[in-house]
Amino acid sequence: MAVLKLKKYASLWYESIKRQRAREGKPWIITWSKLKRLMNKRFSPYNYKCDLYLRVSSLNQGHLSVEEYVREFEQIQLRSGIEEEPKQTMAQFLRGLEPSIAEKVDIQPYWSFEDVCKLAVKVEKYSKRKRLFGNSYTKPTAPLKPYTPSKPEFTPKEAGSLDKRKAIIKKFPK
Repeated sequence: MAVLKLKKYASLWYESIKRQRAREGKPWIITWSKLKRLMNKRFSPYNYKCDLYLRVSSLNQGHLSVEEYVREFEQIQLRSGIEEEPKQTMAQFLRGLEPSIAEKVDIQPYWSFEDVCKLAVKVEKYSKRKRLFGNSYTKPTAPLKPYTPSKPEFTPKEAGSLDKRKAIIKKFPK
């Protein structure tokens, strides 16, 4: 099926390979892996994988969003075909993240590359929201005074003097 999709020079190259293999008495190319290996040998530059490895190891988030950075990181890794330990992949990914995001992701628990990606997206989303709306918590400027019940209008001592005032007012009306 893949052979049917070949066009122009690739199709001409494949026909040439078929004739050459027939002259040499070799069997037809019937598996995808064999065709892929021959095509990589012919069409990929000898340093292609090395260049991709350098690109993925030096990739930085820069002006990209975390989601765009994840997509770019995964595409380069898939193209390169590099098999590495999951911890190495996570470390490379964190190294390329914006430092403020990487620090916050690194202090969280994670067990897989997918966990690291999800955490990074959450941290970025939280950071953007915090920049837009500011902190919702504001520190009080002055300490609050403890509650004290209000004083009654008059105390029993003043009650007597209030009665005297009323009596004086009654004696000398205006």
